[in-house]
Amino acid sequence: MRIQQKLNTLLLITIFPLFFGYGQDTIGIKEIYINDGFAYKVSNDKIFTGVAQKTRKNGHIVFEEFYDNGIILSDITYFNFREKEPSNKTIYHVSENFVPQKRIKYLSDKHGQWQEIIHYDLKGQKVLEETLKEGKTTYKCEYLNGKKHGSAFCFDDDGNELIFKYENGKKIKNELP
Repeated sequence: MRIQQKLNTLLLITIFPLFFGYGQDTIGIKEIYINDGFAYKVSNDKIFTGVAQKTRKNGHIVFEEFYDNGIILSDITYFNFREKEPSNKTIYHVSENFVPQKRIKYLSDKHGQWQEIIHYDLKGQKVLEETLKEGKTTYKCEYLNGKKHGSAFCFDDDGNELIFKYENGKKIKNELP
């Protein structure tokens, strides 16, 4: 549960300034355009700060993008439920506009809920992939240049911890625990 609290805190930190920022707007996704990596409002060609949403005719919010001074902070895609429940979230690097820092996929089934999280460097290359179930890491794998590189951690069917080593996408033999 501790990881979920950290994710919620990160979400609040990301979104909180938007609610109290100067010029805060909530508009339709088609009311902004992107030029040189910055978001602008179509109606007045000014840099956009606020929330751009895609909504259905019934008012259900499908997708939201959060901007501050034209820079995208995050976006959220929602499940098609009555509740506003996220299915995917992307948090972007502030220093590199539109380059993801982290992508979170929210999943659930009859056995529980979990998140699949992919972390990226400033160039947009995947550096870490992990799965969290009930706040605990159940899978974690390091990447380099888009290939598994370093340690991969998971559990077998009996709940035993397994650690594998990879180099340039290939598993190194005789590195089992």
